[in-house]
Amino acid sequence: MAFNYLRYGSYVGNESGLNAKAGVHNLTVGHLFGDGVDILLKVWGAGGGPGSNYSNNGNPHHGGDGGYAQGTLETVAAGTTFYIVVGQGGVSQTGTTHPARYNGGARAGNGGYWGGSGGGATHVATATGILSSLSGDTGSVIIVGGGGGGGGNCSIGADGGGNVGADVGTSGQYGNRTGGPGGTQSAGGVTSQGGINGAFGVGGYSNQNLAGGGGSGWYGGTGGANSTGAGGGSGYVGFSGQGDLPALTSTTNTQGGGSTGGQGSGGSSGNNQSGGTAGVDGKVEVWTDGSLNTTFTYTGSVQTFTV
Repeated sequence: MAFNYLRYGSYVGNESGLNAKAGVHNLTVGHLFGDGVDILLKVWGAGGGPGSNYSNNGNPHHGGDGGYAQGTLETVAAGTTFYIVVGQGGVSQTGTTHPARYNGGARAGNGGYWGGSGGGATHVATATGILSSLSGDTGSVIIVGGGGGGGGNCSIGADGGGNVGADVGTSGQYGNRTGGPGGTQSAGGVTSQGGINGAFGVGGYSNQNLAGGGGSGWYGGTGGANSTGAGGGSGYVGFSGQGDLPALTSTTNTQGGGSTGGQGSGGSSGNNQSGGTAGVDGKVEVWTDGSLNTTFTYTGSVQTFTV
């Protein structure tokens, strides 16, 4: 530490006013000179869609909740641009009436029978594009909130988020059948029922009637047996830095806690669309130096935030 100081004329003051104490001192230069801010990202994955009441046995057919993730990037330089993609909530659909949900939520199961589609993932990256398009550039992905799995026939979908999206298992499933598995940090859920496995940035589905579609995520979940709900997509908070951008710190990555899954309602038996609510879309909050700066909601397109 070096000082230049003036000792001239009337400007000379008491030398004791200048103190330099021995020891270790921390100086955050970026904050002092205004060329960097702390960025806190709060990310909600989208909820899965409700299933159907085909068998009308009184059991619920809700979609799984999306996951929640957050983390901090310290002293980010002015001019840095982030690309933000907000996942779309799942709906009650047949495998032929609607496409997959934006940012990777899988369609419902086979044919013309009603099930819930998976919720889309929500992510922030240094490169543009939906999450599945970044499979060859995973180092650009900063944070992901996993989407919830879709519900089935009188069967609930699993929550997204966390290091591993939730598996459905047999709990809350029609006839105690086995629902779809969730995604992990390294692989999508694998279906044993024919269809498509989950993959990076996209949920999968089974070729079974009345089954829900998998939630999207870092890796997506997939569908299970006839009438069952689907697994949730995993979240991600493992960004290790890129260029001048530091690694993500102070991270949280939880199953559930994101946007709410669609709430299925009853109705008559048979092949009918759920009269309940759709899964809630995801969102992203960007906080700068401890204050909420911007909230991003679903638009069906890539959005940007520049420091």
